Amino acid sequence: MGLSEDQKAMLRLLAQRGEQGYEDIAALKGLSVEEVRDQARAAVRQLEDEGLPPPAIPLEPSGAGPAATEQSAPPAKSAGRAE
Repeated sequence: MGLSEDQKAMLRLLAQRGEQGYEDIAALKGLSVEEVRDQARAAVRQLEDEGLPPPAIPLEPSGAGPAATEQSAPPAKSAGRAE
């Protein structure tokens, strides 16, 4: 199905602005920061379900712990090469 243009723009902004991006998007859309986080999580899940690597964006609020603060793409796999 693919992401909507709104979802793509949101993920681009979050990748560029990090935590501040959530506040920017919330102000633009008239939503709470937590609602924007929920939308970002849903977009990341959709990408993962489609087998696409998600962008590195903060998915949890600052201070939520180092393991939960960023979502990063898994390492690329080499196809057809033995190492």
